[in-house]
Amino acid sequence: MITWFDIRRKCNFPQENFTPINDNFMTNIRKQSMWLAIMGCAIIVIGYFQVTFWSIACERQTRRLRETLFRSILNKDIAYFDTHKTGQLSTRLTEDVNKVHDGTGDKVGSALQFIGSSIAGIILGFIKGWKLTLVLLSLGPIVVVSAAIFTRITATMTSQELKAYAKAGAIAEEVLSSIRTVFAYNGATYESKRYEKHLRSAKLSGIRKGGLNGMLMGGNDKTLMDERGVYYGLVEAQNLHVNDKDRKTDENDEDDDISGKARIRFEKNSVQMQYLGSNKLTFSTQKQLIIDDDELNQSTRISVHNKSCHNKSIEEDQISQKAEQINESQETAILLKQEDHSFDHYSGRSPFLTVLRMNSPEWFYIILACLACICNGGVQPAFGVILSKMIAVFEECDPKQQEKHVLTYVFFFISIGLIILFTTFLQNFLFAISGETLTQRLRAKIFQTLLKQDIAYFDRPENNTGALCTRLATEASDVQGATGIRIGTMLQNIANLGATGIRIGTMLQNIANLGVGIILAFIYSWSLTLVMLAFVPFMIVAGFLQMYLLTGFTNNDKKALENAGKVTVESISNIRTVAQLTKEKYFDDEYCKLLDVCFKNSIKRANIFGLVFGFTDAIMFFAMAALFSFGAWRVEQGAMTFENVMLILNCILFGAMAVGQTSSMAPDYSKAINSSKKILVLFKRVPQIDNCSNAGKILENFDGQIGLNNLDFHYPNRQEVQVLKNFNLTIEPHKQIALVGSSGCGKSTIVQLLERFYDPTHGQIVS
Repeated sequence: MITWFDIRRKCNFPQENFTPINDNFMTNIRKQSMWLAIMGCAIIVIGYFQVTFWSIACERQTRRLRETLFRSILNKDIAYFDTHKTGQLSTRLTEDVNKVHDGTGDKVGSALQFIGSSIAGIILGFIKGWKLTLVLLSLGPIVVVSAAIFTRITATMTSQELKAYAKAGAIAEEVLSSIRTVFAYNGATYESKRYEKHLRSAKLSGIRKGGLNGMLMGGNDKTLMDERGVYYGLVEAQNLHVNDKDRKTDENDEDDDISGKARIRFEKNSVQMQYLGSNKLTFSTQKQLIIDDDELNQSTRISVHNKSCHNKSIEEDQISQKAEQINESQETAILLKQEDHSFDHYSGRSPFLTVLRMNSPEWFYIILACLACICNGGVQPAFGVILSKMIAVFEECDPKQQEKHVLTYVFFFISIGLIILFTTFLQNFLFAISGETLTQRLRAKIFQTLLKQDIAYFDRPENNTGALCTRLATEASDVQGATGIRIGTMLQNIANLGATGIRIGTMLQNIANLGVGIILAFIYSWSLTLVMLAFVPFMIVAGFLQMYLLTGFTNNDKKALENAGKVTVESISNIRTVAQLTKEKYFDDEYCKLLDVCFKNSIKRANIFGLVFGFTDAIMFFAMAALFSFGAWRVEQGAMTFENVMLILNCILFGAMAVGQTSSMAPDYSKAINSSKKILVLFKRVPQIDNCSNAGKILENFDGQIGLNNLDFHYPNRQEVQVLKNFNLTIEPHKQIALVGSSGCGKSTIVQLLERFYDPTHGQIVS
């Protein structure tokens, strides 16, 4: 490009191809093209290292942050948990840390890359023309202030949004951990409204953030566009040539003197001990047998007796009953694979689009936002055309004509800046409305659907409170992460290469960018455009390959994070037991083991992402090498002008950058696909007992008489064990009935059948 600039020193009166051709012309072009190809090869390596190493650093930081935060929570004083709910703390470990993850990693590398490009550009500007560079830098403070305000507002609004989601998460954990109590008192509707109240607060914060961000981003883009107008105006004025430019008491401290005055005596007389639960969790029975819930005085004397006797004591009965329940849960997974297999997988079409249909009430906002994205994307290749025309203006010899044309194009630059300001604001604000509304609607419907499930659903090990809270906090956010502005920008960029939430806007923007650029490039030179488009399939294939591979890693990550969420919720909700048995280190180790699974997957993902990123960026250099070589040959033949070569370069260059942006969305889109499948599986599950339904016969005169006739019952998750067989019982009105029997004989089962947590396998309950 510089070679062409250096030889264009004469006037071009007839506006023809005035590029002087000499013996060294093609030699110089081939030499520069070779350097571009070499730079492309270097970009593959450098881009790989940039993205991979920063992504690995981000994953390590995220893992370390989760571990430190969880360890800090476990080491808090018990009084801390009296003012902080379990759901809030577990949400901090999932959604808050995910926000930190999304804001670091390869994005830090990209920021440093842009900073380096800016510094290099300023240095070259001072070398080529220090006076003009100083004038342009006078607009720099506006950009810096806009960026600072943007960062500040984003941080404030995000903090408010996360606080609202943390409160909603606390309600979800409270409800799901006491689901039987909620169903017994018909509190599902009340709890849903309480949950949605906090979702509305988060939605408003997200919409305000989107509107303010759109205004600041649009203002920043307008400033940059005006800066170009100032630049070329000063060039004309000076007739210059254009150049590219912890707890108080730590139970884990082994050095403490624990002798004191306490006297503890343990007597073992025919003691039989068994861990309760597949994860060796501590239960309240162990706590009551070993230590009291309140703090111990130093003079406390503890004596634990367990003598063999013929009659079971209350403690033994509780232990046997708990062991029986745990044995049931251990066999649940195998049975459900045979009975509920249809609910474990989604077999429909396009799960992501199916979820997006829930955004249909906001179609008016989405259509307006899409139009804004397409306009924003189409403006970019238009800028490329104006830039090429502006460069050609400096070939003119008539000063008046030159001044007239420059002022015209400066006016175009300012107009483009105003258009970008308006469309960027609309794009961000309207997609923020649709995206935040979709997130609120998804979270609310997921929670409502969970409250409609039967008790058998919550008996499944994979549907424990921790896993459900983690899914509730992440899946709706994952869907939003690939919608909105992202899709809008994609459409904008696809409009460039040719010529509902935030992420949808990004994709739309990319598509518009790519499409308009291709059209303009074909108008000016179809042959040169075809040469450039030959490289586009490689970018598209790289992006889809990245998305396909990352989807598998995302599935594994979600499973590990759900298991980690289970550990956090169970340990924090039973923090008194954990503290009294000094099991903080045990649960910390278990949590770290589960995080290691995610970390190993993230290392593989980082390598794939880095390789694809480097390859995608390098293609642009290879394409420019091909364009200059072929374009120089066409110019030498007199078939086209240098102006057209530059025009096609600008159109295709912006489009290539757009494709790179679109491929960078692959991790977010893969998460959205996986989360959409899980959400739809939940929505399509039809419970045998709908706990929110009012259907059925309503008894007008219920006097309290209940009859259990010939009842047979198996727990849905333990069909091979019969709990009740031909059981009969009549409860008369105004009579008190006592259910007496050994542990596991079905006392609690009868009560749960009366509350209709389950339906009997055979027989009927009449009143």
